[in-house]
Amino acid sequence: MKITPLLTQIRPTYFSVDCGMTYLIRLSDGRFVLIDSSYGEYDEPDKVYDLMLKQSVSDGIPTVAAWFFTHPHGDHINGFVNMLKKYGDRLRVEKVYYDFPAYEISSKACNMPSFLDAIERTGAETVTPKRGDKIMLADELFEVLYTASDFDTAFEDVNDASLVMKIHLGKYTFMMVGDLMPASSKILLSLYSPDELKCDIMQVAHHGYHGGSHELFSAIDPEIVLWPMPEFRYYEVSPFQCNRYFRQEGTRIRHIFVSGIEENTFDMTAPIEATVPYTPERITADFSSKSVRGLGWACITGGGMGNEPLDLSFTEEGCEIKTRTLRALLQLVQRGQVKVSDQYRLTMTMTPEKECETLGLIYDCPTPTTPDSYFPYSLPHKAGETLCVSLSVDRVAKTARIDVNGKTEVLPYRADDPCDLILILKDAKLRISEVIFENL
Repeated sequence: MKITPLLTQIRPTYFSVDCGMTYLIRLSDGRFVLIDSSYGEYDEPDKVYDLMLKQSVSDGIPTVAAWFFTHPHGDHINGFVNMLKKYGDRLRVEKVYYDFPAYEISSKACNMPSFLDAIERTGAETVTPKRGDKIMLADELFEVLYTASDFDTAFEDVNDASLVMKIHLGKYTFMMVGDLMPASSKILLSLYSPDELKCDIMQVAHHGYHGGSHELFSAIDPEIVLWPMPEFRYYEVSPFQCNRYFRQEGTRIRHIFVSGIEENTFDMTAPIEATVPYTPERITADFSSKSVRGLGWACITGGGMGNEPLDLSFTEEGCEIKTRTLRALLQLVQRGQVKVSDQYRLTMTMTPEKECETLGLIYDCPTPTTPDSYFPYSLPHKAGETLCVSLSVDRVAKTARIDVNGKTEVLPYRADDPCDLILILKDAKLRISEVIFENL
């Protein structure tokens, strides 16, 4: 029985990092192919596994015919490690493909022992892809165009080791380039003609952070662009000069799908349509005039690792504090420029514009990427109902408490220095009306 091949651009959490990507392919025999695995934080392994169950055509455990890894950065391989820890006994992996630089070089980019242990845990065959390989999986062809072995100088940037494949899925060709950089893009262009590189669908190199090249994107000449990047970074990065190809007139581009905006699954035998037609102006639009920028997951006061603070932007009406003001306030507190007493409280008042749900929060944690930083906290919210969130910390008693519309939870005391209160919401559209930091 022939199965409709599918391509899914997974929506990572993009919470403590502003990069990472995962692509899931359902083959025409019902097995799966995975390309990379994002950072693997919070519910990401659950999301990928649940999606495989949803797309599976059998009741057995999902079978991954091939798991390809583009290069050894944590935002591409950590999810694999975490998924195997949780679902190793409920997942069959037949082959793992990767060609990384020397162990010493790769180990500087990621935790290689954990990665290799995870591969061993799968019991899968390990394959080193080489340029020119044509890998048939069911009816789908995976052509290897470039690997780390093709880079002709010493690696100064491990992104130049990115695996590049031209993938034939149903009626489409998909160019997967990982985090390819300008130096490796030049090599790729020297190896192939534009006709050999041309594809219907293209993944943006290095998340749009100065990856690939204008010449490479022009040669690939895609109709559909898959951009693995959080939404708030997309609007900042897309106007960069390195991404001018995606803004210029006269290209074949019909739509850009950003993984930080929504998760997309495409039927590879049917036309790919978007609800909002792509225009070059869309990527440089001024979203400060809208009440909500973030869709889905929303970090209210900040992201870890120094990212911009919000997946939200605000209208002039009813907003006493704008994003930059809020960021400045929290930075002043964290840097000690605002004196913090032994008892303090951070309160935010907001109004959901649609029904949503609080899933958890991070607070007072200097390392928001650690597993114990996330505190599950489930609470539904109605549209139009005022939502007041308050974090109170007593550094003498070493206690912390969260109050959300009358629901109170005592939290573990985390640190001696205040940190952003990061509220994680599902399907959130919010308008912030007030943010107050106060010593008690």
